[in-house]
Amino acid sequence: MKALTRSALLSPKRVDLEESERLASLVNADVGMCVANVAKTFVHFGQQVPADAEYVEGLWIASGQVDIHAWIETEDRILDPTLMRLAERVHRECVPHFPILRRSRQEVLDRFVDLSLKSTQCLDLILDWDDPCVERVRHVVDPP
Repeated sequence: MKALTRSALLSPKRVDLEESERLASLVNADVGMCVANVAKTFVHFGQQVPADAEYVEGLWIASGQVDIHAWIETEDRILDPTLMRLAERVHRECVPHFPILRRSRQEVLDRFVDLSLKSTQCLDLILDWDDPCVERVRHVVDPP
């Protein structure tokens, strides 16, 4: 089996900062609320999200820290409302995203059908640190 490399795991898509900012403003995105930010985007502003958009969970490295994160991906770009709320504006373009799990628009709508736009509830990620896929990717992108 071929060894995994960091570059092989990295999403080749660029973050669309302008569209991410627009979505962040629509849902009043907040740091630490990535699932809610993405879910609200699909549930309340789905008509403004490209038809090929998917909900994605994986790892990102923001402010030097590896964390599990949720964002939106289309065929050719990343839309990340949470990223736009990071304090380090200068670093937004170079935050790497490593996708692990994907869900369709319909799966997101089914899971979060009752989510209020004004909700401040922190929603759970599907992935967690004990997931074997997360562990495997983390050891490649952030070796012990």
